[in-house]
Amino acid sequence: MTAFFIPGNVGDARASESAYGEIRRQTELAMGRRRTELLDPIHVDQDPERVNDRDYVTSIHHEVQSAIQRAMDRLAKQRRFPIFG
Repeated sequence: MTAFFIPGNVGDARASESAYGEIRRQTELAMGRRRTELLDPIHVDQDPERVNDRDYVTSIHHEVQSAIQRAMDRLAKQRRFPIFG
């Protein structure tokens, strides 16, 4: 079971969404029967000053961590055998 986080570029939302869709399609084809889930993009502020904003960075970290955990929980429920997968 696999979950992916793919950072996007907020500057050109249409290009980012198109690239994300193609990555998702190609990955799902390549993975075949393996359970995968590509998560929706999490957009972050492109202002370089935000790097020093501890509250903002922490909130993005929690958003990414929560999204991945929810995906892993969904994928784990699909497993037939709890250990062998």
